[in-house]
Amino acid sequence: MDFRSVVDRNIEELEFWPGLESDGRMFKNYQLFAAVLNKHRSELKPGKNFVDETQFYMNILDTLFAWIHREMSLFDEDDWRHLQAYGYLIAAINFIGAEQARLN
Repeated sequence: MDFRSVVDRNIEELEFWPGLESDGRMFKNYQLFAAVLNKHRSELKPGKNFVDETQFYMNILDTLFAWIHREMSLFDEDDWRHLQAYGYLIAAINFIGAEQARLN
C-alpha cells in the first residue's frame, strides 16, 4: 500500500472532523479536504517549485497541530509535550529541506 493510500484511509477513519470555519475553506469538512488534497496531488508535476510544495503541506501540518491544541484535554501532559516536540521537529525538517532546495 502506498503512502497516499495510508493517509487517505487514516483521514477517512477519523471519528469526527475537527475543522472549523476559521481553519480555512479546505478544512471545512472531510470531503472538501480530500477533494483539495487529491486535486493538488493530481496537478503535481516534476520540477514543481519545492518551496510551494513545502508551504502547501506546512499549512496542513499547522492546521492539524492547531486542532490538536484545541483538543489538548484529550491528551495527558507528557503526550502533549511529545506531540509539540514532534511538530517542531517536522517543521524544522521541512524548513531545512526548503532552504536546501533554494541552494541547489
